[in-house]
Amino acid sequence: MPLTHEFMLARMYASDKTMNGQFLTGVLSTGIYCLPSCPARKPKPENVRFFTTEPDARTAGLRPCLRCRPDDYYRDYDPDTQALAALDARIQREPDAFAGVEAIVAASGMGASKLHALFRQQYHATPAARL
Repeated sequence: MPLTHEFMLARMYASDKTMNGQFLTGVLSTGIYCLPSCPARKPKPENVRFFTTEPDARTAGLRPCLRCRPDDYYRDYDPDTQALAALDARIQREPDAFAGVEAIVAASGMGASKLHALFRQQYHATPAARL
């Protein structure tokens, strides 16, 4: 059953993560396309067009959103997760190089809040607990 415009619009306004991969939201006023779950400010309905694939959205002259990174989603790539895994491997390999959480934050290149959130999400622990 094809998705209707009204259904996709409602799911986009609800930031429904279960719809990621089902369609892309094109925002004509900003020139970007997003995942349905994108946390960015929601556009006016008259500025929205839906696409089934990334090439379709690009052909319409749109570029990927820098916030929800739809191209990374479709390639099953999460740069934050990759960076966290590399950092955690380094912590396990060289524990003496990290005197405390401040050293982990500095080595990550991320903010402390984001780093803590990623550690909780991926490892169910704080960065300090990984030392």
